[in-house]
Amino acid sequence: MKRLYVYGAGGMGREIFELVNKINEKEQKWEVCGYIDDGKSGDTIEGDKIVGGFDFLEKLTEDVDVVIGIADTSTKKKLIEKLQFKSNISFPAIMHPEANISKTCIIKKGCIVTYGCTVATNAILEDFVFMNTGSDVGHDTIIGKYSTIMPSVNISGCCEIGECVLFGTKASIIPGKKVGNKSTIGAGAVVFRDIPEKVTVLGNPGKVFKF
Repeated sequence: MKRLYVYGAGGMGREIFELVNKINEKEQKWEVCGYIDDGKSGDTIEGDKIVGGFDFLEKLTEDVDVVIGIADTSTKKKLIEKLQFKSNISFPAIMHPEANISKTCIIKKGCIVTYGCTVATNAILEDFVFMNTGSDVGHDTIIGKYSTIMPSVNISGCCEIGECVLFGTKASIIPGKKVGNKSTIGAGAVVFRDIPEKVTVLGNPGKVFKF
């Protein structure tokens, strides 16, 4: 059985830790060894071990799986780029047993799909996409690498989402729209038109701001 670590002992990481254990209840896939966190030590409030930071992981020589529990898209990308040179580290896709996953969708390495999410027909989640509780990705939509989708987001069909895009809680996008790299769709925002790179969208209807 392969050893697994969750990188990040904050709220998101702890939710993912619980998700991995939920998967293990259905089918024992991993030996869950604890958390990796650069800013914390000891145990989490649930009593699970924080075993070390990046240096600990960098020194490991055995084959291990790592799940990234970090919501910030740029931080996530930088961390993964530092880890990918380690041939002994793999990044499995993690999917809640009760997520609604189409047989024709594609979910790539490092993706996390949590409870109550839907990934519809022919949708594609590129590497390291995170979908939080109750979010939906419609048919034929592409979600770019490292993007983070917070709870109850609705991304309609035939949308094209760039890399490192952050969706706030309950944001939504109508069908066929594009969102550029590194943009943020604020909580509750509704996107009715294409969105360029590196902007923030707020409100309903969504308005573009560049901070």
